[in-house]
Amino acid sequence: MLAFLLTIIETSEDKDILIDVYNKYFVLLNTIATKLLYDKDYVDDCIQDTFVELINSFDNFKKVAPACQKSYISTICRRVAYKINSKNSEYLSSDDIDNLYFKNRVDYNFSEFDKIDIAYSLNKLDFKYREPIIMKYMDGFSIKEISEKLGISENLVLQRLFRGKKILYNLLEEK
Repeated sequence: MLAFLLTIIETSEDKDILIDVYNKYFVLLNTIATKLLYDKDYVDDCIQDTFVELINSFDNFKKVAPACQKSYISTICRRVAYKINSKNSEYLSSDDIDNLYFKNRVDYNFSEFDKIDIAYSLNKLDFKYREPIIMKYMDGFSIKEISEKLGISENLVLQRLFRGKKILYNLLEEK
């Protein structure tokens, strides 16, 4: 990744700064991205996109005091992670509904209309409710795993699952 990033930079002075920033903050960015994203590929994309955005605002970054650089790059990383989360979780298709594991793993054959309604309703949910539901019922993560992946308490995961399912139920009732 660093080799790719260096091809974007023109001057050797800026390349040295980028190498220093990369070595200094890579672990931090990896930690932030891992807490906000639950897929390793998304984490890698997040780190790369963070550095690309940093390069795009490199003149501003060089003006930032060294004590504030950590905050500057952390903010970019969090913003990129939120973009990745919203982009990747809002495209739930009706085919994905076939993979859902519902309470007690009861098998239910949904009609095509049911699947479309569920996918549409899930996509209308706010990210903070949609993501735990997808992680729990589609990906099969435990409450503890969801808590660790999202960086929130287990009680908050349970609360979001409860509220999300309630909102989802109301959305489906409207249909």
